[in-house]
This record gives sequence, C-alpha cells and structure tokens, in this order.
Amino acid sequence: MEGFHDKNLAHQIQNKRKEMYTNANQFGISDARTLLVSQELDVLLNEYQYSQQSQNISVRYQGQDI
Repeated sequence: MEGFHDKNLAHQIQNKRKEMYTNANQFGISDARTLLVSQELDVLLNEYQYSQQSQNISVRYQGQDI
C-alpha cells in the first residue's frame, strides 16, 4: 500500500523527469544543467526504491520476531 510519502515522492520523480527531458532538449544531454537534474532525479529514485524495499521487509516480517 502506497503511503502519502510515496505518492508525493512519485509526483516529485515525475516532475523531475520532465525537467530533465526539458533541459536535455533545450541544452543537450551532456550540459551541466541537465546532468545536475539527472543527479537529483537519481536521488529521488533511490529514495523511492529504499522506501519500497523497507515496506516489503516490514510486510514480510510483520508478526515475526527478527
């Protein structure tokens, strides 16, 4: 089940991806501005993946002593 944080994060990822595409089209894929936005997107994607993995572990071990 996706929580508020995950929905907000997914929205941020969507917006950051659009920003990256816009920068790539306007400035080129190797421009520093595009690369910076790409790195920011990476951080958001990593955070989302970590959140999903944490939820999966929580559900998997719910009710069990670990």
